[in-house]
Amino acid sequence: METAYVLHHVRSDDEHAEDPKLIGVYSSPSRAEAAAKRLRQAPGFCDHPDGFTIDPYPVDEDHWREGFGSYRPNMDIQADHPCGRSAPAISSSFYKS
Repeated sequence: METAYVLHHVRSDDEHAEDPKLIGVYSSPSRAEAAAKRLRQAPGFCDHPDGFTIDPYPVDEDHWREGFGSYRPNMDIQADHPCGRSAPAISSSFYKS
């Protein structure tokens, strides 16, 4: 199974709380580590050099399967709401090469 390595940076401080950034997706841990090493010298990142993480993700696999809920004040909450409607087809026109 092929794996991609995702490099994130999170700046945590009193002014910005948490400020996550997706830096890039790399073909190996060493490439992701090299990117983090380069960026540790860049403005902003140099003030938060410990904010980098590298996570392996198997390619062509769903990584969020549970769905999600929303809270809307002043609206009825339906805890067990099955969508019950057809989802629109996902268009791949955006990704045409």
